[in-house]
Amino acid sequence: MPAEMHIASVVVQVLPRLLDAAAAAVDRMPSARLHGRSASGKLVVTLDGNTASEILDQVGELQGLPGVVNVALVYQHIEPEPEPCLQEEPRP
Repeated sequence: MPAEMHIASVVVQVLPRLLDAAAAAVDRMPSARLHGRSASGKLVVTLDGNTASEILDQVGELQGLPGVVNVALVYQHIEPEPEPCLQEEPRP
């Protein structure tokens, strides 16, 4: 199976009083990036991984954070790893 890069964006709804702790936990996740937050308790996060299973594992990790009410998948993209280019030998 060819290598792939999976990228997903999610909105994480958190109890507002636990928003700072949840944001800090997202920052500690190696394949997660925090892009935005609101005082009402929403975090905008992107996740990346090599498989859909890795993305689901990260969603599960987000769901297990204290104060998280919901994790909503907004978008997922799968990018195939490019094939190596074979260079032709120059003609004499």
